[in-house]
Amino acid sequence: MGFEEKRCKGKGLIAFNALLTADQQRPAKNAVIIFKKVTLNSGNAYNAATGKFTAPGNGIYSFTWTIATNAGKYLSTEIVINDKPFSYNHETAEMAVPTTKLDQQQPI
Repeated sequence: MGFEEKRCKGKGLIAFNALLTADQQRPAKNAVIIFKKVTLNSGNAYNAATGKFTAPGNGIYSFTWTIATNAGKYLSTEIVINDKPFSYNHETAEMAVPTTKLDQQQPI
């Protein structure tokens, strides 16, 4: 038994990491929270202007994110695929790890 690295055919490594550049004060319901500070965007699948990731090819994709709020406050966030909520994260700064199959050019 061992580990073998496999990459998407013709696509290379697809990965991104992005951070908020400012606190979000009372975002509107269903607002897109855009993580503008991009520290990694291998494959250029994340768009920092829109806050959307677009699958460059068919495959399995995994996403994680962390939220935190001030004491006594709450915030719920969701990953949305094709206008349908897929996974959520709520107030407790817990980490969600959704994994999904995406078709090429399918934005989330």
